[in-house]
Order: sequence, then C-alpha cells, then structure tokens
Amino acid sequence: MPNLANVLVSPSSPSSLSTDPNLLPSQSINASEQSSSTYIPVAPEVPIKNSMVSGVQFESIPAVLSIPQLNLHPMQTRSKSGRYKARLVAKRFNQEEGIDYGETFSPVIKPTTVKIVLAMAAYFGWNLRQLDVKNAFLHGVLQEEAPKAWNDRFTSFLPSLGLKTTNADPSLFVKQFGSSVVILLLYVDDIIITGNAPSLIDDVIVALTKEFDIKDLGHLHFFLGIQVISQNDGLVLSHEKYVNDLLTKTEMLDSKPCSTPYLPYNRLVLDDRKPYNNPAFYRSVVGALQYLTFTRLDIVFAMHQVCQFMQTPMESHFSAVKRIHRYLKGIIRLGIRYVRGGLEVNSDIVRAFFDTDWAGDPNDQRSTTGFVIFLGSNPISWSSKKQ
Repeated sequence: MPNLANVLVSPSSPSSLSTDPNLLPSQSINASEQSSSTYIPVAPEVPIKNSMVSGVQFESIPAVLSIPQLNLHPMQTRSKSGRYKARLVAKRFNQEEGIDYGETFSPVIKPTTVKIVLAMAAYFGWNLRQLDVKNAFLHGVLQEEAPKAWNDRFTSFLPSLGLKTTNADPSLFVKQFGSSVVILLLYVDDIIITGNAPSLIDDVIVALTKEFDIKDLGHLHFFLGIQVISQNDGLVLSHEKYVNDLLTKTEMLDSKPCSTPYLPYNRLVLDDRKPYNNPAFYRSVVGALQYLTFTRLDIVFAMHQVCQFMQTPMESHFSAVKRIHRYLKGIIRLGIRYVRGGLEVNSDIVRAFFDTDWAGDPNDQRSTTGFVIFLGSNPISWSSKKQ
C-alpha cells in the first residue's frame, strides 16, 4: 500500500500553479509576488446582490486574504458539472473562539431525508431540479462565521416564498398549495427542488434567482458526489466515480475482487500485537469509505467493524479495510435503485427489518444491531451499531 504522501497530491510551490492547465486565466498565479511560505492574493471585485456587512450594503467587495500556499490547488467539483474551482482557505487559526466568532455550525440535511425525498420523487415521477448558489458565503450578514451566516440568510428568505421548515430536518422546506407540493433540500450551497407542481417550482426558482446569484443546473445528475440516473421506472443512485477514484488513490484498482465485504463468522479483536505502521492513512481511507454507506447498505456492518479501531489500528484491521475495497471493485457499476410504485393503499407503506446478535463482540461482549427501513419497496434508512 502507498503512503499518505502518494495519495494526497498538492503543488510543491505557488509558482507551479501558474502553469497548471486546470486553472483559468483569471486564476493564474504570479510567482514573483510570492514569499517562500505564504502570500496575499487580492481577489477581483465580486458583485453581491442584497448583501450586508456590518449593517452597510455594498455593490461589490474586494477580498484580501492571507492564504496558505497548499490550499490554492483547484479541485474538481463533481456536483457542479465536473468543473474546476479554486479553493481559497483563510488562516482561521488566527481567530479565537468567543472573541472572533461564536457559533460556527451550519445545519446540513440528514442522509435519510435525502433518500426519502428521492424515493418519493421516483414513486410519483417528479422531476428533480438542482440549483447552485454562486459565492454563497458572500450573501450572508457577516456577524458570525460565513457558513452559518449564509444559512441564516437563505432560510430567512424562504418563508416569503411559502416554503416552511420542518421539525424533522431544519434543511428540508415544504410548500403546500391545495394539492400542489414543492419540496426544497438545502446542503450548504447545493439545492434540490422537486414536487408535483412544475409551475410553482419555476416560480420559486425565479424568486431565488432574483434574490441570490443562483445558477439553474437543470435536472439533477450529481449531488454530494452521488450520481443520480433517471430512468423510465425510477432512479438509480451510484457511487461509481467515487469508488473508482478511491481505488485509484489506494492503488487497488487492479486488485482481485471478492464476493463479500467481510469474512463470515469473523470478528476483529482490539489488539493482535501487530500494529499497522500508518494509522493516519488508515483513518483517511476508512473515513473515505464511510461516505459510501449513503448508498451502499451492504457494507454498513463491515464499516461498523473497521471504524472501531481508528486510534490504534492493527494489520488485521487494515486487511479488513482492503477486503472492503476488493468487494467494491467487484460491484463498482452497481447502485441502489428507487422504483416507481410500491405505495399502494392496501400495502404496508413503511416496513422495517432488524436483526441482532447476542454479546457477539469479542472485545466488550456487547451486542450489535442492524436494521433497514423501507418506504414502499425503496430502502430509505439503514444502520449497524452496538447496543
């Protein structure tokens, strides 16, 4: 296996960015203006609609930030049609909690909420529209950290359009007008809109575009790194590109596939006296795999096992991680399918299945429970964890 230095690719110096083919002309770097450690780029003026900073409204704001050089490399954003965007990260370590900032969180939508909405859209045949907010953090009233300020700014505007938040999820908004329904999902600056009233959806998009700098990306294709494939009888959610990138980074793209993500009747022990020599790499890979549980309910139990040893992993633990990679290699083209139908009046609309062992963990003798919940015939929630 490679070490972490071979997996995380960053430019060796700011001057190397000036020749990067992925940078647009406006993003090119003048190496003569850089110091050996950090430099201060001056961003062009950015037009902002209806934005306020410290109570004063501006037409544009010139941004001057001190940026660590390794954060300047552009990264491809799959959810934004695969285009490259330069990511500039300010030196937050110069701030002190309670003095420079207070609350820093920004509510994000729950995975189960996303899957419920996608399952409903598949069943009823609703169109899924995706919006992208340009320079989202510049739209907030900057009294707190930018993510929270933007979330407060956006969510405070939605009630004027008839969209009301829900008690189950603060990032889910619903508008009902007679028998018409419009549903909006917000994840930072990514927005999904669906419902059974195309005209009302268009009105919401027009109103949002007037208030914020928003781009309509059309039908939903990528969301949170998940490929959404529309079919005549439903939707398919796929992590094929994500898995392919992960196998490439871990140099396991040519590995031999296996039929199961975890050895049957096998449990990992806390200490087998053979510690793994790169715990940081173990945590990085397991963290990347954890994201796949959004669509891969078949690896949930295996991920629950390997996640228990993040602090001091053993060689046997990393062998289990590699087995998950080999399993994914064999099913890389498969995804989870949400079909139309399955919510008939006389059928069970919500069904749940669960199972548990009895003191099956060899390290602490605790029991492990797993469950999966279906909305009609579509799975919407699953988990595996200790009791």
